[in-house]
Amino acid sequence: MKKIKPQLFSIPLNGLNQYYSIQTDDEFKPLLLYLHGGPGGANLAISSILDLKSKLTKHFSVVQYDQRGAGKSYNTSLSAEDLSIDYIVDDIKKLIAYLIEKHNQVKVYLVGQSFGTLLGLRLCREIPQFIYAYLSISQLIHLKESEMYCTQEALKIVEETRKPRVKTMLTQSLSLFEDEQYAEYIKLQRSALAKLGGFTFKRRPFNPNMLFIFSALSPLYSIKDAFNMKNGMLFSTDTLWNDIMKMNLFDESCHYEIPLYFITGLKDIIAPLHLVEKYLNSVTAPKKKLITFEKSGHLPHVEEKDLYEEKVIELFIHH
Repeated sequence: MKKIKPQLFSIPLNGLNQYYSIQTDDEFKPLLLYLHGGPGGANLAISSILDLKSKLTKHFSVVQYDQRGAGKSYNTSLSAEDLSIDYIVDDIKKLIAYLIEKHNQVKVYLVGQSFGTLLGLRLCREIPQFIYAYLSISQLIHLKESEMYCTQEALKIVEETRKPRVKTMLTQSLSLFEDEQYAEYIKLQRSALAKLGGFTFKRRPFNPNMLFIFSALSPLYSIKDAFNMKNGMLFSTDTLWNDIMKMNLFDESCHYEIPLYFITGLKDIIAPLHLVEKYLNSVTAPKKKLITFEKSGHLPHVEEKDLYEEKVIELFIHH
């Protein structure tokens, strides 16, 4: 498998200079647009290091995009009024239209992960004419319900691993949740999950700062960009989580005009399988399918990367 380096581009979207990369050996291959999680969890830099020999580039031009307020698309002049889910969705619509025209395409294939799944399904409802099919990784459904489930499951893991400091963090985060201080809740709770290993199948703890340090090694990022990645994540969390926590997809239209595919890790406590199953049973779509990854938590596209890439090609190309 040959190594294909991504190219970096800037684009003005709704008055803000933003950044995307494209990894391809033929700019007229079908476009696959990846919507990262977070919010603020930019993936452009990490992908430029880890995905140099991706199987996906055999079939697609793979686009990574640092969303408004994330990674290279963050800057200190942004105010809270400049960042909303509506703005991010509209940015992506304009990016899709631009990419389709530039690369002589009709539609794109769309992949979303975690927070990106909320954006992805909304785009599927609003611009189905520009999307061939949608693949969700760790689909968020009913945020208040899934977050309560997540914290309760994390407390069970704490009892098994005997980490009293993490138990205190989780208990404090529950108080913040009950007081509807959702941004502070999510920062404390996710920090506890990282110490607990709650994101992955193997329950391995990690230091979130390593993501920013690793991003600084990317040829597409400067040291300043890596700092901006961290600042953008904090800014996005503070600005968006109150609105995110109000989201419940069961209250929105469950009718889709394009194929929907869902990948869920069996040990994902953030986007649990039972909610994904319930939601998928409620939707109508030309095709719909749930695929479970047995050795994954919240990051199946990372934890079982080869299987993930095989599934993308199977679902999008060999369907």
